[in-house]
Amino acid sequence: MIVVVSIISFLSVGVISYSRSQESWGNLKRYSEKLMNDLKDARSRALMMKDRNLNICGWGIHLDSSKNQYFIFADKCLNEQNGDRRYQEGQDQKSSPFNISEGIIFQSNVSDIVFEPPEPAVYFNGQPATSEKEITFSTVYNNFQIKVVINPIGLIYSK
Repeated sequence: MIVVVSIISFLSVGVISYSRSQESWGNLKRYSEKLMNDLKDARSRALMMKDRNLNICGWGIHLDSSKNQYFIFADKCLNEQNGDRRYQEGQDQKSSPFNISEGIIFQSNVSDIVFEPPEPAVYFNGQPATSEKEITFSTVYNNFQIKVVINPIGLIYSK
């Protein structure tokens, strides 16, 4: 009887740890896919702009890793040609923030990604994109990691 209970206990621990591991991976995948979809949404909004109506010069994503959240924003025009290609509190129109749940964190050396029509041109932190930038999602309790990559021509993918 003790042997049977020990075997069942051992198998139960294995199943529970496996399911928690899969849950962490699923959450990581879900949040990285959500960011990729929102980046594609901002890029699409920039592509659909026919003119500089509503004083909007581009669309972007503002990442705030200290609060573990991000949001889409409309980059307001500073003059007739373009905006500052960065999020400015109180100046730019923004969506409600999307909060990443506890247990998942993201890191990046870029806080603003802006797509400006008509190509769309890509800007990182207000500067023209010259190389790829990565946003790394990782789990707190294990070593799972997914990177969302944006390249200078606006291609968005994960690795």
